[in-house]
Amino acid sequence: MLDVETTGPDYGRHSLTEIGVAAGSAAEGVVGRFEVVLKPVSEAVEASPESYARALREGLEPAEGMSRFEAWRGRRRSTGRGSWPTAGAS
Repeated sequence: MLDVETTGPDYGRHSLTEIGVAAGSAAEGVVGRFEVVLKPVSEAVEASPESYARALREGLEPAEGMSRFEAWRGRRRSTGRGSWPTAGAS
């Protein structure tokens, strides 16, 4: 399951401020979690003002946060637990 927080609906004006993931299955339950807070890339805020404030205080640079997410995702795939099908797989 993937959950995100943004400062609004327009990806050209608003920021992605939080990413949260829980990986698992019905058989195994939750086998991994990931969370990252990203520094806003703009000052436009139409939604999630609390997330925006947290991101200003605690956020990583977006490139660093996304690199951490990709590294976590890669580790999940390499363990064979909670792995995801590849694109186009059924």
